Amino acid sequence: SGPATEPATTGRAVLRYEDEQGPHVFSMRKDTLSIGRGGSSVWVDVQVVTTPKVSREHFRLRRERDAFFIQDFSTWGTTVNGQPIPPAVPGPDGVLRPGAEQPLASPARIQMADAVVIHFEARRGA
Repeated sequence: SGPATEPATTGRAVLRYEDEQGPHVFSMRKDTLSIGRGGSSVWVDVQVVTTPKVSREHFRLRRERDAFFIQDFSTWGTTVNGQPIPPAVPGPDGVLRPGAEQPLASPARIQMADAVVIHFEARRGA
């Protein structure tokens, strides 16, 4: 068991997804993660290589004690297990304001726009 299996055994949660560069496994070691395409002006913890329908910062995951929360930051929306979560909405200045934070149960299937699916699984006792 080398580096390929190590991430699944450590961290607070595991994210599994496939983008244009193939399959990935990401171990959540921080209490807050930002997920999206990223870019020169937008730093993300988990960068996916995919269609522009996935926002530079698409959604955030947050852990508080044993609970997880998800918040949409995107233009094209995010679903959890097929259900849309509250979307980001333009503010008076035209800048998107994040949607309301929602509890996230494990395991979950998080879909960004109609592009990339992330399989989320919390780690027990992490």
